[in-house]
Amino acid sequence: MSLILCSHCELPFVPVSRNRVCLACWKENEGYDLTKADEAHVRLASATKDLMDENARLKAANSAANNSTITAELQKKVNELQAQLKSLQSAPSITPDFLKSLIILCHPDKHANSTTATEITKKLIAMRPKK
Repeated sequence: MSLILCSHCELPFVPVSRNRVCLACWKENEGYDLTKADEAHVRLASATKDLMDENARLKAANSAANNSTITAELQKKVNELQAQLKSLQSAPSITPDFLKSLIILCHPDKHANSTTATEITKKLIAMRPKK
């Protein structure tokens, strides 16, 4: 059962067939008198409309609160990443000359072809800047 808003009074009602006006508006348009039950129904529809409006307002407020929380969390993450970037940028870098010295010092020829020296030398060579 879905509610639509009456095209005359804009109160919610359950449509019957393709009607776009509520029963109370239809009766008034046709010249019928409204019964006490019709008047009670209009009051109920008005209260329903108020509740629908309040529900929409609360959903919007909840969405805004969630967006604020998400924004705060994202800002915290941005700050953390900026701090990490700053620490990485301030970390000492290995110059090409220093890297060359490390390769010479770790070369397997200097360490009886040890597998450790070979692995480290390969990693150091991979760190060389691309030409």
